[in-house]
Amino acid sequence: EGTSDLIFEGFSPFVDQTSLHVSGGTGKACTILEVSYQTCYENAKPETDLSSLEKLQSEFNQIEDNVGVHQREVARLTKQRAWIEGRASKLMNQDGQINVNDLDAMQQFMDFYRKNLLNLDDQTTKEEIESKRLTQERDGL
Repeated sequence: EGTSDLIFEGFSPFVDQTSLHVSGGTGKACTILEVSYQTCYENAKPETDLSSLEKLQSEFNQIEDNVGVHQREVARLTKQRAWIEGRASKLMNQDGQINVNDLDAMQQFMDFYRKNLLNLDDQTTKEEIESKRLTQERDGL
């Protein structure tokens, strides 16, 4: 009985050294009973994939936020349009005589009204197009 040190040459560096099981007799002969390998499999999903998921979620959230910004802008523009139309309606429904100064004021208001409606329509269209583009981009993620 006793302890002997065995030196094995030519083994793979992936052999788990603690897994060697050897049986030996009283002579010089010995038998290797078991050897386990520590196989290091590459991660099927590299860490970058996990961060890719996080990046995708972040991009999705950012697009959602941008869609919300554009939808709020469309709502604000709609309110502006309603206010301007209300003022125009009030001006057109006035009773009584109209003098030259009133006509000049009406003409100025109508110019203001036309320019602002045109501007509001252009901005609303731009915001709706951007909102639609972002929604399509979000749905493509």
